[in-house]
Amino acid sequence: MEFFQEQVRILEEKGVESDVLYSGTRSTDYHTEKDGIGAKIMNTLYGHNAAYYGIRAGVFYPKILKQSIFEEYDIVHVNSGMVAPLAMMQPQRPLVTTLWGDDLLSDRLNGYQSEITKQCAKRSDATIVRSKEMREELPCDAQIIPSGVDMEKFTPIEQEEALHQVGWSSEKKHILFPYSPSQSKKRYPAAKKIVEKVNYEIEEKVDMKTISGVPHEEMNLYYSAADVLLLPSLREGSPNTVKEAMACNLPVVSTNVGDVQERVGPVRNSFACKGDEEMKERVQQVVVSGERSNGRKFVEEVSLDTMGDRILSIYEALS
Repeated sequence: MEFFQEQVRILEEKGVESDVLYSGTRSTDYHTEKDGIGAKIMNTLYGHNAAYYGIRAGVFYPKILKQSIFEEYDIVHVNSGMVAPLAMMQPQRPLVTTLWGDDLLSDRLNGYQSEITKQCAKRSDATIVRSKEMREELPCDAQIIPSGVDMEKFTPIEQEEALHQVGWSSEKKHILFPYSPSQSKKRYPAAKKIVEKVNYEIEEKVDMKTISGVPHEEMNLYYSAADVLLLPSLREGSPNTVKEAMACNLPVVSTNVGDVQERVGPVRNSFACKGDEEMKERVQQVVVSGERSNGRKFVEEVSLDTMGDRILSIYEALS
């Protein structure tokens, strides 16, 4: 989860000391010592289904309890509604809960996860969500802080150069679906059908590219090489792929989920759509125009640095 790691990194650069505990099989070695405001943040990630959650909870809660008893933390910051109940059972320290999307908007645990998340948010000292849609689902106040994009990492480069570096043909238009087809909520079959229809209706040869497992620092090459980012997701919080694409001036065509409309609304050649037919028409429009977007100038307000400052202000208010 690169965007979570980026969040930790930017906060440490701003003087926050953090210990990170993962609920899954990820490394728990991440620990740095820095001078700062004297806050240490214990962050957690989540499991993905009922059986996994139950097993991991039994293993993970003792880690939280041990860490919180024997270390002097100022704040506990939990980064998922899936593990928020465990973080609430530690000795009393201010609790910040960040919800990323699925933990609030999905039907995990037959819909019970959403209700559990809402109750944890009510009992947290501060709650962070990624979009207005998410805040409207909560029975309590929450601050909207979209996940940030690294403006230095994601910069546009010449399309011809990017095409050469990623090995794509310059004779085709490339529609980027930047996920594994196995991620069902991203709706790969819908994306494939949209591209097939566009291919049938226009003269330009259009090719859909799916990518996964690419190092995060190389993604700007793919955003710069592509002609359109296509995101037909069922649900999102504040999709980082949209903001990263904007930072590289790649046109975006997406379903109107999460904060996509807010992000791409003022952007040239980018659209939040009501359904698959509209997405098909917008992809076709973008491909025929051959123009890039001007998204970079609109994404600065959700830069990684801005996000870090806003989270830091919450920590300082609670410390």
